[in-house]
Amino acid sequence: MTIPKSEKFGSILYWSVAQDAVAKVDEAKTVAELHGFESEDFKAASREAEVSRAVHSFRNRHDKVDRKVAEKVKDTPISKIWGILSHQRVGDEEVAFEQGTKVTFWKDSKTVTAEGLEAAEFMTRYEKYKDSIIDADIRKFIQRVRVLARGINLREGSGGVYFVPQRFVWLIEDAQKVLDDLNVDARIYLLPMNNTEGNRQAIWESVEREIGNDVEALVKQAENVTRNISSFKKKEDKLGELGNLMQVYRDLLGAEAQYEELSERLSDASSKVASLMTDLQSSKAKKVVQAKQGVSPKAPKKAVNKWVNAAKVVLASGTPMHYKEITEIALRDGLVSSKGKTPHITMNASLHKYNDGSVVALGSGNFAIA
Repeated sequence: MTIPKSEKFGSILYWSVAQDAVAKVDEAKTVAELHGFESEDFKAASREAEVSRAVHSFRNRHDKVDRKVAEKVKDTPISKIWGILSHQRVGDEEVAFEQGTKVTFWKDSKTVTAEGLEAAEFMTRYEKYKDSIIDADIRKFIQRVRVLARGINLREGSGGVYFVPQRFVWLIEDAQKVLDDLNVDARIYLLPMNNTEGNRQAIWESVEREIGNDVEALVKQAENVTRNISSFKKKEDKLGELGNLMQVYRDLLGAEAQYEELSERLSDASSKVASLMTDLQSSKAKKVVQAKQGVSPKAPKKAVNKWVNAAKVVLASGTPMHYKEITEIALRDGLVSSKGKTPHITMNASLHKYNDGSVVALGSGNFAIA
């Protein structure tokens, strides 16, 4: 495939935000809307969080002369207390850290008091952080815009450097306008990325890794849901977003073979989440009926799926087999069907997770009928 070198492809994205960046939240909301973003992209912190931010702004472990630390001292239903500690010296002898300032947040009235050496300075800083956003909020804003711009993490295991398709670069540029108007020390960098075979392959590998990891995490989370049905809806929505993201990169890269495999993983995950939601809804409905009838609910039986049923048929002869052999026979005899690339993995997982006790594991991947 010949790739035109002049074609606009996309940009590498990264950013820097000063640790002391602060701006009033109302101003941030106004500026965000001015440049086409939502005012809710910037949210005010709780009063308690603002107090905590002001306290922790005193932390300074690197200054040899004026080292300070801040720590939570006590948390009760009535109040939360922090201490600001300074590094004390007596001549040439160091005397560790000593608490010189006490800050108390009163939970009912949402008020704060301070006493001690740094009390006046603390109140000054508290007014600065009150109704304000800080560097962490700015980084969250940039991350949200990065997601909107379909930015993909190029570094496995860590963040910081992303790829953004050219058609979404304008969103990043508008985000920089927000930061410029807020006059905070924050900068977004965009560097053109050449349209080469190597870069295309690296981008697709990043897409596959990020979507694959998210799909796996979402399914695990869904398996742990025991009460809230609405949480399944959020996971279904997230899977839909991942599908849209995959389509963007399929259009950009034309990675048909990889796309089909990743699409299958997404489809399987969506089916799994939908099945788990249906099971939970059925369980809840059954408990309601039993409660009305005064019947004590029985312990749920372990679900048995088509893979386990197929394995029972294959193992009915009494000969133990490896799960790969079981899978081959089950597929050959039409006991199950699969469009996946790794049906033997599905078989192995099903025999461990959905087994009702009729099949026993012998170790080393071997199974036998009970």
